[in-house]
Amino acid sequence: MKNRPTEHACLMTTGKDTGETARFGQQVMSRVLPEITSPVR
Repeated sequence: MKNRPTEHACLMTTGKDTGETARFGQQVMSRVLPEITSPVR
């Protein structure tokens, strides 16, 4: 499972409070996970 440094940096800077960070993390994960798990692409 490879992490994208850009998204991590984005996550750190965008989320001022933990709630915001968690919510943004959820969005990122829901977008990235299908890419990782799906055999195509």
